[in-house]
Amino acid sequence: MKRPVFIINVELDEGSAVKGKKEQVNFLRFHGTADSAYFRGDILPGGVDCQRKAENGEFSLSARYMMEGTDCAGNACSVFIENNGYETPDGIKTVPTVITDSEILSGLTRGKLRGELAGKGEGAVEIRIFEEMGSFRREEHCIAQGEKKIYGELYRPEGAENCPLLIMSHGFNGSSEAMRYEAECMASRGTAVYCYDFCGGGLSSKSSGTTLQMTIPSEQEDLRIVVEHMKELSWVSKDRIYLFGGSQGGFVTALTVPELDGIAGVFLEFPAFCIPDDWKKIKETNDKEIIDCMGVPLGRCFADTLPDYDVFERAAQYTGPVIIFHGTDDTLVTIDYSEKLCGKYKNARLLRFPGQGHGFSEPFITAMAGVCAAAMTDDQ
Repeated sequence: MKRPVFIINVELDEGSAVKGKKEQVNFLRFHGTADSAYFRGDILPGGVDCQRKAENGEFSLSARYMMEGTDCAGNACSVFIENNGYETPDGIKTVPTVITDSEILSGLTRGKLRGELAGKGEGAVEIRIFEEMGSFRREEHCIAQGEKKIYGELYRPEGAENCPLLIMSHGFNGSSEAMRYEAECMASRGTAVYCYDFCGGGLSSKSSGTTLQMTIPSEQEDLRIVVEHMKELSWVSKDRIYLFGGSQGGFVTALTVPELDGIAGVFLEFPAFCIPDDWKKIKETNDKEIIDCMGVPLGRCFADTLPDYDVFERAAQYTGPVIIFHGTDDTLVTIDYSEKLCGKYKNARLLRFPGQGHGFSEPFITAMAGVCAAAMTDDQ
């Protein structure tokens, strides 16, 4: 399914033309508006489309214009578009180039963009610009160490020989399958991705163990095993390994990465740094051996092995680049935890997603994938 990142409604102003012996050039000025789930704004004065038509019928265009508006996170931003097009049997197709100061839309500056034009009546045109997604293969990839088996899914872009690897860790009661859409968004942008099930990490986990055995330290150990295993694969660039963690997986990722060598960057999706505070209250009122947590049975070991250190200070020992994504309406893990965490890091950015809760909708997942892909490209 193609999702347009820009839908631009253009209205033509006065233009000028030059007719030579073998070619005619039309210089068309225009104004208009943009309205999509990713960006809303107006075309600034000065937008122009240069159209050329040869005597043999060949037609081409080159439009350049700037827009001002807001991205999907509500941030004021500017966008420059250079849109070069040609005529095909199926209509006019374009190859746009985008430059923007919006961090949320930064992935578009490196993505493969394609455009389509459609007339809307005299002097009016609709331009739709899409991000073209690359193909990839998804296959099961399990890791065995002693009696422990970690189930995972590996996504590899077609034809990619030297691409970054992103290791994705799911949240409480999640699984690799639950992160499949995010993984596909990453892989379609040229990033190899490995999603795995924590041992006992959820009721649907395909890895060994049960939720009664799962703890924060056990998930940290799973992540260490996964990282060391992936480093041994011949096609993996050892200096281009990144970590992504969502919710509890983000908490585990942030606590573990300071002790891992060679991690190029970290992405945290509403990391659950509320866990120590939440479980302090649970431990005070519950002395059972099996504790029900949101419908999931956990062993007492989960409560007894929670970190007894300052988790923010521990996470901040990692000095590489960190990007945190958090919804302003998250009630399960309130955004103030990520604000505090971001302030502790030496090299971190917090992207606030307005109106989003504990789980993102479109277009925020796509925007997040674009930000991650852009960050990994910048680090080459």
